[in-house]
Amino acid sequence: RGTSVDVDLWLIAAFHEKGSLSDFLKANVVSWNELCHIAETMARGLAYLHEDIPGLKDGHKPAISHRDIKSKNVLLKNNLTACIADFGLALKFEAGKSAGDTHGQVGTRRYMAPEVLEGAINFQRDAFLRIDMYAMGLVLWELASRCTAADGPVDEYMLPFEEEIGQHPSLEDMQ
Repeated sequence: RGTSVDVDLWLIAAFHEKGSLSDFLKANVVSWNELCHIAETMARGLAYLHEDIPGLKDGHKPAISHRDIKSKNVLLKNNLTACIADFGLALKFEAGKSAGDTHGQVGTRRYMAPEVLEGAINFQRDAFLRIDMYAMGLVLWELASRCTAADGPVDEYMLPFEEEIGQHPSLEDMQ
Protein backbone atom coordinates (compact mmCIF):
# COMPACT_ATOMS: atom_id res chain seq x y z
CA ARG A 1 0.00 0.00 0.00
CA GLY A 2 1.04 3.55 -0.47
CA THR A 3 4.49 4.38 -1.74
CA SER A 4 6.50 2.04 0.44
CA VAL A 5 9.00 -0.10 -1.46
CA ASP A 6 9.12 -2.72 1.30
CA VAL A 7 7.28 -5.79 0.09
CA ASP A 8 6.90 -9.10 1.87
CA LEU A 9 6.60 -12.08 -0.44
CA TRP A 10 5.21 -15.31 0.98
CA LEU A 11 5.38 -18.79 -0.44
CA ILE A 12 2.60 -20.94 0.92
CA ALA A 13 2.84 -24.70 0.52
CA ALA A 14 1.09 -27.75 1.87
CA PHE A 15 2.13 -28.92 5.32
CA HIS A 16 3.67 -32.39 5.26
CA GLU A 17 3.00 -33.98 8.63
CA LYS A 18 5.68 -36.66 8.29
CA GLY A 19 8.35 -33.95 8.05
CA SER A 20 11.69 -34.43 6.36
CA LEU A 21 13.00 -37.78 5.19
CA SER A 22 15.88 -37.33 7.63
CA ASP A 23 13.55 -36.91 10.61
CA PHE A 24 11.34 -39.76 9.42
CA LEU A 25 14.28 -42.16 9.10
CA LYS A 26 15.56 -41.25 12.57
CA ALA A 27 12.29 -42.47 14.08
CA ASN A 28 11.23 -45.19 11.63
CA VAL A 29 12.41 -48.07 9.52
CA VAL A 30 10.91 -48.65 6.07
CA SER A 31 9.74 -51.75 4.25
CA TRP A 32 11.03 -52.62 0.79
CA ASN A 33 7.77 -51.32 -0.77
CA GLU A 34 8.01 -48.05 1.17
CA LEU A 35 11.66 -47.63 0.16
CA CYS A 36 10.73 -48.18 -3.50
CA HIS A 37 7.85 -45.67 -3.31
CA ILE A 38 9.93 -42.96 -1.62
CA ALA A 39 12.86 -43.52 -4.00
CA GLU A 40 10.65 -43.52 -7.10
CA THR A 41 8.78 -40.35 -6.18
CA MET A 42 12.02 -38.60 -5.23
CA ALA A 43 13.60 -39.62 -8.56
CA ARG A 44 10.53 -38.48 -10.50
CA GLY A 45 10.64 -35.12 -8.74
CA LEU A 46 14.32 -34.62 -9.51
CA ALA A 47 13.83 -35.76 -13.12
CA TYR A 48 11.04 -33.19 -13.50
CA LEU A 49 13.27 -30.44 -12.10
CA HIS A 50 16.08 -31.37 -14.46
CA GLU A 51 13.84 -31.57 -17.52
CA ASP A 52 13.63 -28.75 -20.04
CA ILE A 53 10.00 -28.71 -21.26
CA PRO A 54 9.27 -26.35 -24.17
CA GLY A 55 5.84 -25.59 -25.57
CA LEU A 56 3.72 -25.81 -22.42
CA LYS A 57 0.36 -24.04 -22.37
CA ASP A 58 1.72 -21.52 -19.88
CA GLY A 59 5.10 -21.17 -21.56
CA HIS A 60 8.36 -23.02 -21.11
CA LYS A 61 9.67 -24.92 -18.09
CA PRO A 62 13.47 -24.58 -17.94
CA ALA A 63 15.79 -27.18 -16.45
CA ILE A 64 16.49 -26.48 -12.78
CA SER A 65 19.40 -27.68 -10.67
CA HIS A 66 18.50 -27.88 -6.96
CA ARG A 67 22.13 -27.75 -5.68
CA ASP A 68 21.24 -28.83 -2.13
CA ILE A 69 19.65 -32.28 -2.35
CA LYS A 70 19.80 -33.94 1.08
CA SER A 71 17.43 -35.93 3.27
CA LYS A 72 16.46 -32.78 5.21
CA ASN A 73 15.30 -31.21 1.94
CA VAL A 74 13.01 -34.10 1.02
CA LEU A 75 9.60 -33.87 2.70
CA LEU A 76 7.20 -36.80 2.99
CA LYS A 77 3.45 -36.70 2.44
CA ASN A 78 1.26 -38.95 4.59
CA ASN A 79 1.36 -41.64 1.87
CA LEU A 80 5.21 -41.40 1.86
CA THR A 81 5.35 -39.59 -1.47
CA ALA A 82 8.56 -37.55 -1.54
CA CYS A 83 8.51 -33.79 -2.17
CA ILE A 84 11.73 -31.92 -2.89
CA ALA A 85 11.94 -28.72 -0.82
CA ASP A 86 14.20 -25.71 -0.12
CA PHE A 87 15.08 -24.14 -3.45
CA GLY A 88 17.30 -21.44 -1.93
CA LEU A 89 20.36 -22.50 -3.95
CA ALA A 90 18.53 -23.64 -7.10
CA LEU A 91 19.64 -22.51 -10.55
CA LYS A 92 17.36 -22.10 -13.55
CA PHE A 93 18.86 -22.85 -16.98
CA GLU A 94 17.14 -20.93 -19.76
CA ALA A 95 18.38 -20.95 -23.35
CA GLY A 96 20.35 -17.83 -24.17
CA LYS A 97 20.42 -16.60 -20.57
CA SER A 98 23.09 -16.77 -17.92
CA ALA A 99 22.31 -18.99 -14.95
CA GLY A 100 23.63 -16.23 -12.69
CA ASP A 101 26.39 -16.66 -10.14
CA THR A 102 27.19 -20.36 -10.31
CA HIS A 103 30.48 -20.17 -8.43
CA GLY A 104 28.97 -19.58 -5.01
CA GLN A 105 27.83 -22.15 -2.49
CA VAL A 106 26.82 -25.52 -3.88
CA GLY A 107 24.93 -27.45 -1.24
CA THR A 108 25.77 -29.13 2.03
CA ARG A 109 29.33 -30.45 2.44
CA ARG A 110 28.33 -34.01 3.30
CA TYR A 111 26.34 -34.33 0.07
CA MET A 112 28.85 -32.62 -2.24
CA ALA A 113 30.15 -34.62 -5.17
CA PRO A 114 33.90 -35.35 -5.14
CA GLU A 115 34.52 -33.02 -8.10
CA VAL A 116 32.95 -30.14 -6.16
CA LEU A 117 35.06 -30.88 -3.08
CA GLU A 118 38.20 -30.95 -5.23
CA GLY A 119 37.28 -27.75 -7.07
CA ALA A 120 37.34 -29.59 -10.39
CA ILE A 121 33.86 -28.66 -11.63
CA ASN A 122 33.23 -26.73 -14.82
CA PHE A 123 30.06 -25.01 -13.48
CA GLN A 124 27.99 -25.85 -16.54
CA ARG A 125 24.37 -27.05 -16.69
CA ASP A 126 25.11 -30.77 -17.04
CA ALA A 127 27.66 -30.70 -14.22
CA PHE A 128 25.10 -29.19 -11.85
CA LEU A 129 22.51 -31.80 -12.81
CA ARG A 130 25.04 -34.60 -12.15
CA ILE A 131 25.88 -33.06 -8.76
CA ASP A 132 22.18 -33.31 -7.85
CA MET A 133 22.20 -36.96 -8.92
CA TYR A 134 25.23 -37.73 -6.74
CA ALA A 135 23.53 -36.15 -3.73
CA MET A 136 20.36 -38.12 -4.44
CA GLY A 137 22.46 -41.30 -4.43
CA LEU A 138 23.57 -40.47 -0.89
CA VAL A 139 19.96 -39.89 0.16
CA LEU A 140 19.08 -43.30 -1.32
CA TRP A 141 21.93 -44.76 0.77
CA GLU A 142 20.34 -43.26 3.90
CA LEU A 143 16.98 -44.70 2.90
CA ALA A 144 18.38 -48.17 2.17
CA SER A 145 20.22 -48.22 5.50
CA ARG A 146 16.87 -48.04 7.31
CA CYS A 147 15.11 -50.74 5.27
CA THR A 148 13.84 -53.95 6.86
CA ALA A 149 14.30 -55.94 3.62
CA ALA A 150 17.76 -57.21 4.64
CA ASP A 151 18.07 -60.08 7.11
CA GLY A 152 18.91 -59.05 10.64
CA PRO A 153 18.40 -55.90 12.67
CA VAL A 154 18.34 -52.45 11.08
CA ASP A 155 21.11 -50.14 12.29
CA GLU A 156 20.40 -46.79 13.93
CA TYR A 157 19.99 -43.91 11.51
CA MET A 158 23.25 -42.33 10.38
CA LEU A 159 24.04 -39.65 7.84
CA PRO A 160 26.20 -40.65 4.86
CA PHE A 161 29.85 -41.07 5.95
CA GLU A 162 28.91 -40.20 9.56
CA GLU A 163 30.81 -43.18 10.95
CA GLU A 164 34.00 -42.04 9.19
CA ILE A 165 33.80 -38.24 9.58
CA GLY A 166 31.25 -37.49 12.31
CA GLN A 167 28.15 -35.31 12.23
CA HIS A 168 29.66 -31.93 11.32
CA PRO A 169 32.51 -32.50 8.86
CA SER A 170 34.75 -29.73 7.61
CA LEU A 171 35.56 -29.35 3.93
CA GLU A 172 38.92 -30.97 4.64
CA ASP A 173 37.19 -33.95 6.32
CA MET A 174 35.08 -34.47 3.22
CA GLN A 175 38.07 -34.41 0.89
